[in-house]
Amino acid sequence: MSRPKVIELKEAPKVRVLGQFRCTGEGNMTQFKSAPCGSLLEITSDTVYKTTHHSLDFSIEHFSTFMCPVCGYETDFPLPADVHMYQLPLKKDYLNKVVSS
Repeated sequence: MSRPKVIELKEAPKVRVLGQFRCTGEGNMTQFKSAPCGSLLEITSDTVYKTTHHSLDFSIEHFSTFMCPVCGYETDFPLPADVHMYQLPLKKDYLNKVVSS
């Protein structure tokens, strides 16, 4: 039996473990009336997105954020030194990708 010849091999994007973090709601405590669940989660590069905060003085702060799959709270966390904020998708783009998959 003959097999197709591979002309160009595209690697799947590598998913990287960024660490284990607790669902604390850090930076996002106004979302719900209930408390965050406190689950310990393994956060990977494909489950993180960038959120922003616009201040009254017109400054903008960026945060790396994950959404807890248990309670839905968002938690901000520190990125490893070798991962840059510009590599993260915006929240709206991340949510669109999750909904469409």
